Amino acid sequence: MYVGDSITHGVNSASYRWQLHKVFADNSLSYSELGINTGNTPGYLGGTALKNTTADYAGSTFRNTHCAQSSGRAWEVSGNASGGKPANQKYQRYNGTNIKNWLGLDKKTNRGEEYSGPVFTKSESPARVCIMIGTNDLLSDTKQGSSLVANKDKEMSDLIKDVDAIVATIRKAAPKAQISINEIPAWCMAGTMANADVHEAVQEYNGRLRKWAQKKKITIINVNRGLADVTSSKPLDGIPSMFTADKLHPAAQGDLIIAGNMASTLGWGGRTAGLERKAAADITPLPSFTADGASPDGQNAYKLKDGASVSASFSPAAEFTVEFTPTVGNGSKDGWDADSALSVTIPGSGALSVSEGFIRWNGTALFSGDMSANKEPIRICSVPGNDASSIPGGIYIWLGDMLIGEALPASATDGTALSFSLSGSASAHLILHAADATHSFAPAAAPSPSSPKPKPKKRK
Repeated sequence: MYVGDSITHGVNSASYRWQLHKVFADNSLSYSELGINTGNTPGYLGGTALKNTTADYAGSTFRNTHCAQSSGRAWEVSGNASGGKPANQKYQRYNGTNIKNWLGLDKKTNRGEEYSGPVFTKSESPARVCIMIGTNDLLSDTKQGSSLVANKDKEMSDLIKDVDAIVATIRKAAPKAQISINEIPAWCMAGTMANADVHEAVQEYNGRLRKWAQKKKITIINVNRGLADVTSSKPLDGIPSMFTADKLHPAAQGDLIIAGNMASTLGWGGRTAGLERKAAADITPLPSFTADGASPDGQNAYKLKDGASVSASFSPAAEFTVEFTPTVGNGSKDGWDADSALSVTIPGSGALSVSEGFIRWNGTALFSGDMSANKEPIRICSVPGNDASSIPGGIYIWLGDMLIGEALPASATDGTALSFSLSGSASAHLILHAADATHSFAPAAAPSPSSPKPKPKKRK
């Protein structure tokens, strides 16, 4: 059961739920969605968004069912447990219902009407509930004035109370359900979203949410890993390529990152794009490499600076796999260097660049993180695509086990061999793990983390 607002409902894109469906399909996990709504927000879907209520991926049907609503609030879902509903609000979302109605604990809606919607109890109780709620509570409800910043303590306190009540309802109605809560995601410092004080307030709320969740033994998911610009002086400053034109709702790339963070935290395994998983050590041994200005630093490891380059002796074909671990520069130590980057050129496809704070494909940001401290391998594969399984072809890119680039369009480049080169003043450390010019493989699955579980109550 997905519980949330427009980011879960899906505005301008199919939402991260569609990307999670691909995670389940790629890892042969079966599931069924529980919810009171279907589809995405009417009137907002773009030309490339998922328009149907159902869709297929890898032979698995996505039914697009959920308990989310555009503009939804936590106080609506909880039944106004905090008592903080603004006077001008009239329970417009979720058709006036709340989670107690959905889980069979209350027959009266928020409006005092008799509930007649679907009820999920007994054998249909949710086994897992994924919650992402609170953006509208903080940004749109000004209960005691015109500024969130002036009233943020009460705003945050009320929001925590409502989230706490939502969790309490789930634990009462479905005590065996696993519960996870996503932090409030970033958005871009542009247009109406350019209020630095509000960004700081949301960052502070996420901190309070983590502390509350630790006490309640609830899994909290940092969906902003890779989604927020680590080089920005403003907290939770979203990367434009991750968001739609409104600068608030995630685009397809943002959905991919959110779903990847959820899958990684909850131990579902990364995406495979229908490929066989294979560890780097089990892939065809690396061909010989030539280095120009690069200093060897162990087997297939190089130190690069001042324009140094390393080239492989094979030309990638329609299918190929390349894996390497880069570290670049020194992060924020002397200011984030945006111009210096380690570039990986794939003949006939394009170029991946790794700078101190970003991973980009053909200039478009795929992920933001401190790459001077990076310890995860990057894997690049060319996938021909499978129309029968609805898996599109293109370039696929992983950071560790997390897919950060899906079916990326390729742009032709000159050259006859795979090459790594450093531009600008930053230094880089490059470890080349594996390369296969004839086959594509997904990374081996990362170990599954354990999710905290509530302690059983002691009997008196």
